[in-house]
Amino acid sequence: MPLNRAKFHFDTIYGDMNVTIGPYLLYQAGDLCCEPGYRVPPHRQLVYEITYVAEGTGTNSTNGRGQPMSRGDVFVNRIGELHEIQSSKDDPLRFYYCLLYTSPSPRDPKTS
Repeated sequence: MPLNRAKFHFDTIYGDMNVTIGPYLLYQAGDLCCEPGYRVPPHRQLVYEITYVAEGTGTNSTNGRGQPMSRGDVFVNRIGELHEIQSSKDDPLRFYYCLLYTSPSPRDPKTS
């Protein structure tokens, strides 16, 4: 039975460092190398997420709709979308991701 964990997971949160990419601020970036069958649990996007598949196959589900993932694919998830990633058991995923936002930071308290 496969373990639901990553072989390795490099993850950096830039949050309030004000690293800009054009009109966007970098929130988080990382590299995730999955064990066979690894699953990134469903989560709602507070920021934009760009995912690039470097190796393997799997499924990216957004708002309940699954899309196959394979080497060279790029996925963009928008703020408010619910998404999850499921790595293949036979050809595990490795992907890079970048999370971007516009000011204010998703960490800022909401104002009415």
